[in-house]
Amino acid sequence: MKLKIFFASLLIAGSAITGLAQGYQDGIEFYKIGEYSNAKELLNRNLNSAGTDKALSLYYLGQIELKYGKMWADNGNAAKAQQYRNNAKSLFDQGIAANPKCAYNYVGLGALALQTGDVKGAEEQFKLAEKQSKKDSKLATAIAREYYNVDPTAYAKQIIKRIENARKWGKEDPDSFILEGDMKADASEWGDAAGMYNMAYYYDPDNIEAHVKYANTYFKVNPAFAIKDLEDLLAKVPNSALVQRQLADKYYEDNQGRKALDMYGKLLANPNHFGQDELRYAQLLFIDGRYGEALDVVKALDAKSADDSSDKFIANRLALYSLVRLERFDEGILTGKKFFSLRANDPTEYNENDYTYYCDALNGAGRGAEAITTLENAANIYPDNPNFKRSLAKACYQKDDYYKAIEYYQVVAESPNKTINDLYQIGQCYFLHSLNDGIDDATKSSDLNNGLTWVNKALVENPDQIAVQQLKGRLLKSRDGSASDEALAVFQKVVALADKAVAEGGDKTRYDSYYRNAYNYIGLYYLSKGDKANAKMYLQKQLEHDPNNTNLQEHINTL
Repeated sequence: MKLKIFFASLLIAGSAITGLAQGYQDGIEFYKIGEYSNAKELLNRNLNSAGTDKALSLYYLGQIELKYGKMWADNGNAAKAQQYRNNAKSLFDQGIAANPKCAYNYVGLGALALQTGDVKGAEEQFKLAEKQSKKDSKLATAIAREYYNVDPTAYAKQIIKRIENARKWGKEDPDSFILEGDMKADASEWGDAAGMYNMAYYYDPDNIEAHVKYANTYFKVNPAFAIKDLEDLLAKVPNSALVQRQLADKYYEDNQGRKALDMYGKLLANPNHFGQDELRYAQLLFIDGRYGEALDVVKALDAKSADDSSDKFIANRLALYSLVRLERFDEGILTGKKFFSLRANDPTEYNENDYTYYCDALNGAGRGAEAITTLENAANIYPDNPNFKRSLAKACYQKDDYYKAIEYYQVVAESPNKTINDLYQIGQCYFLHSLNDGIDDATKSSDLNNGLTWVNKALVENPDQIAVQQLKGRLLKSRDGSASDEALAVFQKVVALADKAVAEGGDKTRYDSYYRNAYNYIGLYYLSKGDKANAKMYLQKQLEHDPNNTNLQEHINTL
């Protein structure tokens, strides 16, 4: 992704762009599509703002508490459920005090009574609501929804009656069609659900709830169609945080990273966005390789987030990753320490990449011993995760501690999670250790034979791995010298594999090192046999892949 987004424009103060947002109405829209925590945040954020219908906002805040109460009741926690119901009643009462003419807080009290089995009390509250706004199709649908939420079977008659009234009093009002769409969706009748949502926005083309639910229903079947519908809607309601966010999410889910990045950037200029939107934007910047910009976003989010919030936790995670990619290792270490302190009592909150990036920062700052200690601790926390053992092996390898690296690689190699590369790396470690001038002949011989054992295991998995074949040839050369028929056959295989890869479109320069090693051995093999003509021919082939090797040219000239 190479979008030209001016990052500075995304940091405009909220007061300068308040006019771009829909205020409390965004909170209502988030509630209607079932995003209750986001709805609650926006409704509370805008509760005392100019232009907010406070009574209506209190109704939706109460409804959110009722939703949570029902969730706790369904989970068998009566005390917790009652706590939320008490909160809901308080909010509905405040709504009535703010505006007794607002019918919906009476609907809320009716819903509360209905949840607790007080059917008579619920009906009384619904009648009070209907007195405030007679023959109101939206109100009729709202009451039908409350009956449906509690028990669609037991209250089927009441639901049907209210839907019929809604259609009678407002034939083109979209709410009753949306309710029926939700009922069809709950029954997994997706086609019928989409049809109802389509009917809703046929009568009300700008209806956000209907469009979003329609797009969500259709997205898994036809992503392009769902996205186009949201794009058309955004053109009509360009300031809706909900539509901006839904479209950004759909782009992201459809792997349209550039459009997702652009849309999240626009969303961040809307004061009704959330911390999680900033995180998603930063993640997309990180994926795009714009680590400095990603770092700026998460640093700003970290500064304003509560210490125990998930926003702060993920912001510091992404800050660590960005600093490592920027090779600002000392800062990365400081950020890593802060990050690991945020969930110190629950180390399982951290994942493999967290430890890997932190260790990259330590290694980058020349603190390799600390990196190994960190990885050892992580391996103890996640004993079934082979990647920590791999990372430990890599850290030991980088310190030239080959036997210790082998020890870790062998643990992985003996597990179901082994890969050909694990087997190859063990062979490579043995080979590199064998080159140590400080070892005796017996150790060197043992290293070479052990290396061959592991390389042969890798070749059983895939005999056409060119890097593994080359390593086998180098091990044989070190063990048996330049006259080994076995090594000759291996290096001939290396040439054949390189030729095949290049013939299939591979970059020839990528295989230069394989050609050089293979032709060098083949040339020396023929030289050891006294066949100077073949020796010269193959060394000349080596020179084609190593044209600046003057020593080799001089050697060829003597043949």
